[in-house]
Amino acid sequence: MIEKFMGSCIYKIKGLNSERLINACLKDNIEILLLDKNNDNMLIECRWSQQKLIKKVLNNYEILSTEYKGLCSLVYFLKKRFAFLIGLALSIILLILWQTHLWTFEITGLERLNKSEITKFLNEKGFFVGASLNGLDTEELSNALINEFDELSFVSIMQVGSSLVINVKEKTYDENLDESLMLPIVASFDGVVSKVDVYQGTALVKAGDVVKKGQVLIAPFVIVDDEQKPIRARGNVEAQVFVKGQVLFNENQKQKVRSGKVAVKRSLNLFGMDFPTSSEEIKFKEYEIEKSSKIICKNMPICFKIVEEKYYEIIETDVATNFEDEKELLIAKSRYLAYENLEASFEVESEQTDIVIAGDNYYITTYIKVNTNIGVTDYESNI
Repeated sequence: MIEKFMGSCIYKIKGLNSERLINACLKDNIEILLLDKNNDNMLIECRWSQQKLIKKVLNNYEILSTEYKGLCSLVYFLKKRFAFLIGLALSIILLILWQTHLWTFEITGLERLNKSEITKFLNEKGFFVGASLNGLDTEELSNALINEFDELSFVSIMQVGSSLVINVKEKTYDENLDESLMLPIVASFDGVVSKVDVYQGTALVKAGDVVKKGQVLIAPFVIVDDEQKPIRARGNVEAQVFVKGQVLFNENQKQKVRSGKVAVKRSLNLFGMDFPTSSEEIKFKEYEIEKSSKIICKNMPICFKIVEEKYYEIIETDVATNFEDEKELLIAKSRYLAYENLEASFEVESEQTDIVIAGDNYYITTYIKVNTNIGVTDYESNI
């Protein structure tokens, strides 16, 4: 989480072979967030925490420019422009703010209630991400949650550093009367069932069955004397899930590139409001935007920010490329797309990349096989 919060570094490099760069990054376990080749130049983006590793990889090549995104851009700015003691003081202040403010929630024990409902209530009470934890009364907040939600019978709240750990217990309902709670357990992904554990209810699938997302896995009833009796469905259904990422490539395709024409807009940002200072008319039908900013504080009573937006004209042109030259990069892109679709709880069992040629098109597809619990209640599947 901290790595994502710190941001990333983008390097513009001249004359670097993309395949060689990917191999070098994989060798040093460098995570590539973005790789974009344009003529003789290339853009590569990596985590700020890995900037020393990527600089070693790029040591023998010409780096045209470096850009920082996220909190690291502020760190870089302070590092270049302020004395060590000022930077140290600011770091201490940030550390104090980090330790005395709320940054994460952890809510456990929910079955019927939606986590977003609890989070919304906490936000209304002033406990949102970034809020101060000074004066927090956990007992008072626990009672407020019980009073707000009739479904809760017990709430325990603990402050652990900058996090709130909330443990709840929902009331036990008379399941013979409250049939609105008799929800089936359905599949949250397409997959092949590998294991079914039923605690309450009736299993409608078995190991080896192919299921689709939304299909009922455990029904909320049991058979007693040839009669269906409603009961809350409980159980786990594990399945093999295949997550894929696909890239389409055509050797004779049109590619959108920058024409070289650019329009610039500048504005002054003060107290969160933008005040335009200069603006060129944008006459392009299609364009890309690059936004940069500079914080001005030196010898000033207050800080303000100069924001610059550059609008680059985009045109379409015919580009002839060779698949073999781009093959490694395309495979890396398909793998990236596949892993991007994985959830944090998934454990990867295997992966496979297939290349299918259909006419002038190349379909590069990476399949990732995981085994996970896919059973959720019908209510959760619609969230």
